[in-house]
Amino acid sequence: MSDKTDTQYLRDICDLLNSMHSMLSERLTAIEQKVNRFSEFVLEVSPSDAKQAIAELEDELQE
Repeated sequence: MSDKTDTQYLRDICDLLNSMHSMLSERLTAIEQKVNRFSEFVLEVSPSDAKQAIAELEDELQE
């Protein structure tokens, strides 16, 4: 490979990594918001309702 091709390859890889980082960051932010909503909900409900909410959250996070 030429230096120019190597440089373009590295730029493409960096762009890809930056895109992946952005997507993961957005996903983590969304998960954090869901966890916070469930945490607030769990504090306001009975233990049995809390267990159900936790199970639903776990199911949603596994998707």
